[in-house]
Amino acid sequence: MDTRIGAYAALSGGFILAGSSVISGKLLSGLPLFFAAAGGAAIALLALVPLAFREAKPERGALRRALPLVAAQAFFGVALFRVLMLAALSRTSAAEAGIATSATPAITALLSALFLKERIGSRTASGIALAAIGIALLESGGVASGSAGLRVLGGGLGGGALAGLLFALGAAASESAFCVLSKKMGSTIGPRQASALVMGIAALLLGALSLLSGENVEWGAIGLERGFAFAYQGLFASALAYLCFFAGIAKVPASTAGVFSGFIPLSSFALSVLFLGERPQGAAVVGGALAIAGMILCALPRRALPRRALPRRT
Repeated sequence: MDTRIGAYAALSGGFILAGSSVISGKLLSGLPLFFAAAGGAAIALLALVPLAFREAKPERGALRRALPLVAAQAFFGVALFRVLMLAALSRTSAAEAGIATSATPAITALLSALFLKERIGSRTASGIALAAIGIALLESGGVASGSAGLRVLGGGLGGGALAGLLFALGAAASESAFCVLSKKMGSTIGPRQASALVMGIAALLLGALSLLSGENVEWGAIGLERGFAFAYQGLFASALAYLCFFAGIAKVPASTAGVFSGFIPLSSFALSVLFLGERPQGAAVVGGALAIAGMILCALPRRALPRRALPRRT
């Protein structure tokens, strides 16, 4: 398989799994914030440690050099992202929070240009714009609520909903920072080791914040349903998602990887239709098609420029 195609498949799978976390996150949103985020990270760590030991040992000094970037990834990509997203989901619906996440490709492209000096070509820029417009159209009132559905923007935003959207926008910016940091780290350590380290640092950070903030956890309130939500959040929306992400980001520019983050709200929307009783409107279908077209536009291989013939010396 073409290396690029494999990277695109890995990124798509990782972001689809990340988007599915809104369902489990909605179930966990009633629990203390830091505790809920730490629980998913801890379960992911337990799954990733055995896999990390089976990966080839990194070169001498590689782990020490990568540690500052890994710690930054843990802060932005797991701890801050999870806390902000859980805070958003406790104040607004999953569909409304998805509007803010549509900004992720554009934010990633901007950060990539600033910090990685990546050149954003006209086609990539067009793809990013198309994906952002499509996802915003998909999420902004593109569904009608069913019996178990979510609120839509047409009903107006209260103070809590507005705060929820701002928290979700912060989560989008955190995901963008994670993409750029991952690209900056490169492939100094393997994807399994990187995923395990990121989750380990994030679990320690979130656990410490839970203790320091004095969160009161009522263990009896967790129950079987939330137990399954924790398991899914840790094993699939965290461990497997980050394995896919690290495997893909090593082979494509960060701005391109950021475009594939559009699968997060697409996945969230699809699951809202399947499990939360929402009915897609025409705007949602058009928005989804535009978002997918934008991702395809960025993923198409660049045409190699013809080499200019050099004049022969006489």
